[in-house]
Amino acid sequence: MDWIAGWGSRKSHTLTGSTAGPQTNYPVSITVHYGSGSDTDDNVYCDENCRTDFGDIRFTKADGKSLLQYWLDPASIVESDKAEFWVKVDSIPDSPGTVDIYIYYGKEVATTSDGEATFLMFDDFPGTSLHGDWTQNLGPTASITVSGGILTLDSGGANSICAITREGGGVMGSYRVIYRFAVKASYAVVNNIGTPGWYRNSYYNRWAWWYSGRQHLYGTADFNWHTMEARPSGNHWMVYLDNVYKATNPDTTTATKVGLNSSGQSDASHGGKTQYTTIIVKTYCSPEPTHTAWGIEEHPISGEFPAFLIIAPLLVAAFILILSTTKNKARARASHIKSLYYQF
Repeated sequence: MDWIAGWGSRKSHTLTGSTAGPQTNYPVSITVHYGSGSDTDDNVYCDENCRTDFGDIRFTKADGKSLLQYWLDPASIVESDKAEFWVKVDSIPDSPGTVDIYIYYGKEVATTSDGEATFLMFDDFPGTSLHGDWTQNLGPTASITVSGGILTLDSGGANSICAITREGGGVMGSYRVIYRFAVKASYAVVNNIGTPGWYRNSYYNRWAWWYSGRQHLYGTADFNWHTMEARPSGNHWMVYLDNVYKATNPDTTTATKVGLNSSGQSDASHGGKTQYTTIIVKTYCSPEPTHTAWGIEEHPISGEFPAFLIIAPLLVAAFILILSTTKNKARARASHIKSLYYQF
């Protein structure tokens, strides 16, 4: 089996397919740890053989050489500790079928992380302007700024809508939406976050989700960074806050667009400022493929011999053969001379 030249270590990883059927270009999450530990589920340990910033992590297909696209979540990086990767696996069979991939590490190189190549839709707001695929809906006092990887949507007050929408790249029931956001100011009771519809209710200081004509309140709202997520369940949304399940929206929806907001309507009860660092739309099925097993740490010499290890013995053997042939010829010549001497 082939080996990516220059990398010092690798481990194999087995994924088991979903009963929902075979999946194509399916992103799976893997947490990579710098130190030592037991490889289980989606956690793998590099025994301090990778870079402390995880820039050298790569993933391949089962052939050990065909690279897979991946995204390294910068918010997840804890130097010399761990980081979360999303790896786009090109093909996963249906259950109980399995597929193997490899994780490589151990080389002084920078990351090639690429969110746009990994997900159906991805934006981490680079540069100073909004991506052209977003459609803006701004009221008279609203503004949008992009700086340092942060998108800021500011309604500028109540009675002013501030929202953007974009095609998610999938069909309802086949994709999952993840936002990373922070509410920075509230000018009215409702400070919208995303579509599907999380928001902050400043009157109750609670997080809220709107469905069936009323709001449903969860936890205590604040101005810190959080992750909001919506996963499909048939034609409904299961809603999560910071990876904790909250509820399932019973309303039927076939929406394929996703949105970011700070103010979802032009009325006195809506208004605020919200910031975003990331939006992800990924392929999704339920149940998802599962992480099954990890192989032992391998090194090039254990399975993929560098060319010089193959050529060198051949060269030595050729040299010995030549030396032996030369000695035999010398002996034969000496014997011939000796026989001529005795004839005289």
